[in-house]
Order: sequence, then C-alpha cells, then structure tokens
Amino acid sequence: MRSLVSALIAFSIFLPMSASAATLQQNTAARREARLQTLESSGGKETTAELRARIRRRALAGQSGRLLEIRMRRLANESGRDTLADQILGLVNVERLNARLQPLKWNDLLASSALAHAKDMDSRNYFNHITPEGDSPEDRIQRTGYLDIDLATCRCTNYSYAVGENIADGQRTAQEVMDDWMHSEGHKKNILSADFEEIGVGVWNNVWVQNFGRFTHW
Repeated sequence: MRSLVSALIAFSIFLPMSASAATLQQNTAARREARLQTLESSGGKETTAELRARIRRRALAGQSGRLLEIRMRRLANESGRDTLADQILGLVNVERLNARLQPLKWNDLLASSALAHAKDMDSRNYFNHITPEGDSPEDRIQRTGYLDIDLATCRCTNYSYAVGENIADGQRTAQEVMDDWMHSEGHKKNILSADFEEIGVGVWNNVWVQNFGRFTHW
C-alpha cells in the first residue's frame, strides 16, 4: 500500500475576550488535564514526566536519545493505553528534546478529536484535513471542549490558541510514520513548533492523526 502524509500547518490566534467569543466559552470542567500515567519498568516505577526529563538531560548533554527512545517505546507497551499513540508521543518528544524544545504533554481531548478523525477517514474512505461536511481540525478540536472557558471563574480578558494537525495513511509502525513526517517540511514544522504545548494522537487501521494544541487565557 502506498503511504500518504498530509499536514495542516499550525496557526495561532490572539483575541480579546468578548461576547463574540461565546462559542469558545462553555464549561472547562471537562477540559484538558494531561494526567501522568505511572509506567512499570524492570527497575520499579517511573512516571512519563521523569522519563521525559531524563531524555531531555541526555539530549541537552549532546548524547543520543536513541536508547531512551527505545525504552520509552517499551514502557508505552506496558502502560495499558493505546500503545501506538504512546509510541508516537515518545518519538515526537525525542525529536523536540533533541531540537532543544519543551516536550509536549498528552491531552485526552486532542486525542479524542484525533481518533475520531482517523476512524472517520477510514470508514468513509477519504484522506483530508477537511471532512466531507466541511469541518476543519479547529472545528473538530473545538467540539471536544478543548477551547472552552468558564467566564464566571476565569476572570480573564484575553485568550490565545494554536492548533495544528498531521495525518498519514498506510504506514505500519509508529517509527515508519514518524520517519515520513520528519522528512516532510510541513509535518516537521508542526512536530517541532514552539507554539504547541500539548498533543493527542489517534490511530485506526493504519490511519494516523496528530492533533496539536495550545490554549491560554489571562
């Protein structure tokens, strides 16, 4: 099968808080919280944050992150979550840390958007960032509640956000799809963008989706 990749380049938006922003102002109770999962290892227990910190120290010291990358992938297989998605998270953060960037945090809302789009593309046999109904990645991410604000409690006057998406079809492994993405300028730009703080990954029948995001308000 021919492998495909496509990137929606990241975009950032800054807006003052106003009544016109009501579509983004629903309940934040269901909003993102990337909870660390404790991963079992032969030497005891290690959180994903601790593992990322060790990868960062090795990368900043100019040492190869390959061995730690392999270990992250092995630990992901024991985490009880979607192992392919966890492998993508680990590989993305190895690339970011080697580029002196902060690692991305996992976000369940971005992951739900990514998985839904992967399933939709597979079931309806299309390959595009825009659905047949015209929904963009921003539309799909917004529907999860990722961009919601509770105006009654946040007391904020401004907000900004950035979202982006990478998709691929036909690759058989996390390493294969990451290699394809990293050899494509647009996909690499998303993976190594300093605009993003979080990521969610969905994988379904060799259809791969990365949703990237950052949402801040003040």
